[in-house]
Amino acid sequence: MKTGHLTCSLIVILNLLSIQTYAQNKDKPIQIDSAKVTATRFTEKRGNSTLYTPAHIKGTITTLGEPDILRHISNMPGVSQGMEGTLGLFVRGANNGGNRVELNGVPLSAYTHMLGLLSAINPDIVSEAVFSPGGISASHGDVSSSLIDISTKKASQVTPFTSMSLSPYLLSYTHAQRLKDPQSGLLISGRGSMLPYLAGKVMERFQEDNDSEWGINGYVYDVNVQWDKQIGDNSHIDIMVFTNQDRYSIKTEENITRIIWWDAAIKANWEYKMSPLLTLNTKLYHTRSNSSQNLDFIKKNKPETKLNLVVSNRQNETNLSSKLNYKASETMTLDGGLELSYKQFAPANIMMTTDVENKVGGYVHPAASMAGFISCNIIKPGLTETTIGLRETIAYVPKDLRSSLDIRFKSDLYLTEDWGIEFTYDKLSQFHHVLEGMPVGWSLDISIPSSDKYPEEKTHQGYIGTFYNKQLGKGHFSACLGGFYRKMDNFVSYKSASNFFRITNETWDNDVAVGSGRSYGSEFSTSYTSKRINATLAYTLSKTTRHFAEINDGKDFRFRYDRPHVLNVNGAVLLWERTTRRKRVISHKFSTTLAYSSGSLITSPMSSYQGELLPLWNKSSGSGIGLSPLAHRLAWNRYAYNGENNHRMQDYFRIDVGYSIEKKKGSKVSSWTFSVFNVLNRHNPVLIFNDGKEYNTVSIMPIMPSIRWSCSW
Repeated sequence: MKTGHLTCSLIVILNLLSIQTYAQNKDKPIQIDSAKVTATRFTEKRGNSTLYTPAHIKGTITTLGEPDILRHISNMPGVSQGMEGTLGLFVRGANNGGNRVELNGVPLSAYTHMLGLLSAINPDIVSEAVFSPGGISASHGDVSSSLIDISTKKASQVTPFTSMSLSPYLLSYTHAQRLKDPQSGLLISGRGSMLPYLAGKVMERFQEDNDSEWGINGYVYDVNVQWDKQIGDNSHIDIMVFTNQDRYSIKTEENITRIIWWDAAIKANWEYKMSPLLTLNTKLYHTRSNSSQNLDFIKKNKPETKLNLVVSNRQNETNLSSKLNYKASETMTLDGGLELSYKQFAPANIMMTTDVENKVGGYVHPAASMAGFISCNIIKPGLTETTIGLRETIAYVPKDLRSSLDIRFKSDLYLTEDWGIEFTYDKLSQFHHVLEGMPVGWSLDISIPSSDKYPEEKTHQGYIGTFYNKQLGKGHFSACLGGFYRKMDNFVSYKSASNFFRITNETWDNDVAVGSGRSYGSEFSTSYTSKRINATLAYTLSKTTRHFAEINDGKDFRFRYDRPHVLNVNGAVLLWERTTRRKRVISHKFSTTLAYSSGSLITSPMSSYQGELLPLWNKSSGSGIGLSPLAHRLAWNRYAYNGENNHRMQDYFRIDVGYSIEKKKGSKVSSWTFSVFNVLNRHNPVLIFNDGKEYNTVSIMPIMPSIRWSCSW
């Protein structure tokens, strides 16, 4: 068996593609940057709600050395990561497509950059984020796994600031200011990367001395613009425009592959305080997302001949919601509201152009839904914090009307001032399906609406655990220990993983199976935070299975990302701090991460035989397109298996280190951060495949050093 460890993760993944391959703050009001109205505000770690800010993620070392508001979640209990270094997050055994990522209440479909290595949300604009794997509020729907609720700063309510950063991978700029009207503010943020383009230039320079025709090009960016205004004492409005895009081009000797995905959202929100006890919040947003893979075949013998194949996936949504918040008493708050949504799905649209024909195929699948929700929140300081909610959703697709009643329950009972017990129960429904390809959290997956053939995903989940929070001297200690059980129905999956690379709008329906899953386990986490030390430990022991009548002969099998053991340890230490004569505070910090988990599962073939050619193979190979011997072997060979996910790969282990130097004077802060991802350069396999002759392993994340400069004032 051969082992390959590629020297640049981004280029490697691109090349793989080219071959198709929140305890409560008593009753005191709280002023927060996000101006988010909540009855309670978690500041402690609980088993089903974790509130964190950009300050908490500074010690989290990432693949590219960039602070990442979503990357922090991969270190939490109950979370199993997909492909190494990426944002494929599998929470308590559920699919990555069941996670709902919201930016100021707007769900994002395409929320990653660089094939899942980085989130598309600039941490400099974030006020806070709440991760809820259970006990999800009834005001959030269309989710079957977890909720990641991200709130940004409101320029009219924070001190004006400017920040920027620079690294080999990303350039970032953020500016917030008050307008002429001091009650209004503007927040502008933008990030961009020319890494694919620069990588291509390096490759061109290398190829000057050989005959290789490989090349890479592309760019990455995200932009966020927000305007908000306080009108009198009772009304607040804000408008947000957000967009991000990734565009890559990979040229080989045989073809040119273009990979493009983008997301765009516009939102208007009005918050009106009708009385000291009653608040109305109305929101309207529209989102659009699109991804496409474009393949141009190069015909060496006939350069003038053209064969172009494009497969794209589109999803649009228009949503209007209105919510009332009523403070019934000093201990009880009631929430209720309505939500209307209209979506359009266009999965796997295909266009094929040759010299003699032009074939276009594709269908738009419309879907509409109406939801009503109500919840009751009871808080008795030092005794209990309980929330119970109901959400009824009615969804319609042509010739099919479906409905589901969701239940949300969460209760924290205090046994002492510091120690308590938490119970949660969730019945969740998601009225769309995500056909996941590669587990990287990117946006080339296919989304389809629920229907009679593919019913809405349903999750029943229970959790019981204990939590402890204690002030120890100048630091704060917290710990959580609990167990969960999750039953998941109406999951969809490709019958064969290879289908991801050859489906069209006309064929995907025949390649999808409907099944169920179960996951159970225990979670433990602990943390200690002080001025000098910030340390966390998270451990998960779990088991996850899947059942599909059309897969594995109808027998239960382990989920590919069933990892019985997942351990994450993070630590950051303030080494020393001093104040200069010019009153500049200089601090030095060291941080490290240790990540260990059981290896992921793969389906390994036991034998191979020759079968029929893949669809359209004769057209491509018989029209002058140059194809390698490996491509021909893979086209002919078929493999025999003795079970789904029958082989567990080598355990995953990684150590990261980082060192930062920060200088602060008044409101001006500058810092240099040096980090090394996978400092041991360990070869953690993500794939084992047979090229027709022998087995090979692929490892995509080598040692990744990074340097980053940032400044804010």
